[in-house]
Amino acid sequence: MTDNVSKDYPVKVSIKYPERSSRLLALCTLLVFIKPLLLIPHFIIMYFLGVASLLALVCGQFAVLFTGAYPRPLFMFNKAVMQWNNRINSYFMGLSDAYPPFEFGIEEKDEAAKGLWWMIGGVAALILLGIIIALANN
Repeated sequence: MTDNVSKDYPVKVSIKYPERSSRLLALCTLLVFIKPLLLIPHFIIMYFLGVASLLALVCGQFAVLFTGAYPRPLFMFNKAVMQWNNRINSYFMGLSDAYPPFEFGIEEKDEAAKGLWWMIGGVAALILLGIIIALANN
């Protein structure tokens, strides 16, 4: 990838190079797979956030289809989920020794929370539409 492409692309990932890494953590990871065990709570949370993110993606695409704009709360929610996932991956791969926090980690937490409510509202609307269609066919 050339520098021109990476400068123009809207997604950028930044990870600070660690000056020192934990040898003990690396050894424990190689011998006993400590990191995957430590990350089990994150994996459980990310499973549910991944499902919610997929639903937010679908709701967002319908919003783009009808309005021409991606709803900011849904965008912020998906961004927050991706950032959390990147922190988990960087810890798992040894790019960081800092255990990832259980938070979205963005300044726009209220926007991300609104995105979750948008997604719930969209799913509720689809369920209501399905009920109406089912009742109309009877």
